Amino acid sequence: MKAPGRYIQPVAPGFFDGHHRLAQIQSLGDPLAALNAVMDWTIFVPVLARLPRAQPKAPGGRPACPPLTLFKILVLQPPYGLSDEQAQFQILDRRSFQHFPGLTEADPVPDQNTLREFREKLTRAELFRELFAAFNTRLTRPGFITRKGQISQAIFTAKGTVAQVCEKGVRGQALTKRQPRANRTKSRQRARVEHLFGFKTGSMGAMFRRVIGFARNRARIILTNLVYNLARTGQIIRLKLLGRKTPQLV
Repeated sequence: MKAPGRYIQPVAPGFFDGHHRLAQIQSLGDPLAALNAVMDWTIFVPVLARLPRAQPKAPGGRPACPPLTLFKILVLQPPYGLSDEQAQFQILDRRSFQHFPGLTEADPVPDQNTLREFREKLTRAELFRELFAAFNTRLTRPGFITRKGQISQAIFTAKGTVAQVCEKGVRGQALTKRQPRANRTKSRQRARVEHLFGFKTGSMGAMFRRVIGFARNRARIILTNLVYNLARTGQIIRLKLLGRKTPQLV
C-alpha cells in the first residue's frame, strides 16, 4: 500500500495573517471594499455632527462610537437585508463587513441597541434627508447630476411631444404588427429604470417595511434610496460607465 500523502498542517496565526486574508478577500472582488475605494465618506460628517448628544451623568464611562462608523453600518444593512442583531453578528463574523465601517478585531462592535438608538436619533432629528441632500450635492459638483432634460407629462403636452411609453393591447383590440417592434425599442431604455426597482425589491427587500409610524418609514425609504445611489455611483466609477469622462468622488 502507498503511504498516505502529506497534508497541510494547522499553524499558529502570525502577526500579518489577518492583513493577508483581508487582501485575499479584496482580490476576489469585495463590493464593499470597492465602494470604500471610490466614496468620499467625509461629506456626511458635517450632517452627523448635528446629532443631539446627551450630557454624561457622571465622569467616566465608555466613549461613544463615532457617528460615521454607525452610519456606515446602517448603509451596510439594506443591501444584505440585515436586522440590527444580524448586522452585529455579521460584522463579528465576516472580515469584509468588519472592514467596511473601519473596524478591526481589536475594536468593539456596536450592538443592536446602539444601532437602533442611533437610527432613532437620526429619524427624530430628520437628518436622513440632510444626508441624502449632502450626497446629491457632492454628485452635482463633478457632473453626475446635471439637472437637465427633465420631462413630465405636462411638458409632453405643452411641447407637443409624443410620449415614448410602451403600448398594451386591450380586450377586443390587439396590438398592431408595428407596436410590438416599437415596444422593444422603448424597452431598451425602460430596462435601465426597471433595474433600479429590481435591485431595491430583490436585493434590498424594499417592498415591505417592518416599522411603525410615518417618520420611521420615511426615514427607511430615504436611507434605501441613498444606499442605492451610493451603490450605483460606486459601480459607475468602478466600471467607468461614462467612459473617459467618468467623474471621481475622492
